[in-house]
Amino acid sequence: MNHLKFKKYKQFIIAAVLLLSAGAATAQEYRLPQGEFSVYLKGPFSKLKADLGENGESTNRFGAGFGLQYSRYFTPHLSLSGALEYQSYRSKIILQEFTDSYSLTDAEGDNMVFRSSANSYRERQSVDMLNIPIRVQWETIGKSRNLFAATGIQIGLPISANYKGTAYGLKTSGYFPEWDAELTSPTFMGFGNWGTQQSGKEKLKLKPSYSWLFELGFKQQLQEMRAFYVSAYVELGLNNLAKSTDEQQALIGYNTENPTTFNYSSVINSSPKAGSSNYVNKVTTQGFGIKMRYAFSW
Repeated sequence: MNHLKFKKYKQFIIAAVLLLSAGAATAQEYRLPQGEFSVYLKGPFSKLKADLGENGESTNRFGAGFGLQYSRYFTPHLSLSGALEYQSYRSKIILQEFTDSYSLTDAEGDNMVFRSSANSYRERQSVDMLNIPIRVQWETIGKSRNLFAATGIQIGLPISANYKGTAYGLKTSGYFPEWDAELTSPTFMGFGNWGTQQSGKEKLKLKPSYSWLFELGFKQQLQEMRAFYVSAYVELGLNNLAKSTDEQQALIGYNTENPTTFNYSSVINSSPKAGSSNYVNKVTTQGFGIKMRYAFSW
């Protein structure tokens, strides 16, 4: 009797071991994908980061992006990817208690120093770029959820870039050294109190950007050869996007042909004529936020 009972237990143990072994083998099965294609959305913070020193400050605005990505796996843990991405960068620069002056020749041929001041000056930049990120990704291997990290570099090509400036409490005057006289009026000559003045939507000239990328998140397997990625990402620009010019530009310039309409340059490309340095020391791209990606592999 005991012999029969032992035989039954022995058969049960052998069957259990076989089932566990089969389950372990199934869990360990992994087919290395030939490739992976994915679409993604990212945001919400992307801006032009302007280093203004003590001249002012640069703030964030909403910026989002989307793209198409192809990945090639070399091992179950390691892959290389390239993508085409549209990304918007939105930011605002604020200059408090703005003052400036520079010399010029007016329409009548007289030498003049044009002086301008404002309680504050604010400029909004809107830039759209075609980005080409190249990344290396490392990931763990699990049944349904994996941890992954990725890093790489990115080149950004400006598609469109513009700015719009607003001067609050703008005052202008003209100093004529020949007569040692400063005119604060009339307005038809471009002198007076103008209140709040806005520029039009002007084109912003920028260089291509080069950035470092980092991403950390989770990969959720939805079904066979389908996955959903959620991650936190950061983009840090490496190069100065501001284009250098042979002649420095005034932020608010006197229009000799139409004195009641001022010429507005971008804070990024202009400098105070009374000083020797630009308002902006360096401008780079910067982004951070959440990235969501849907992928299928084969």
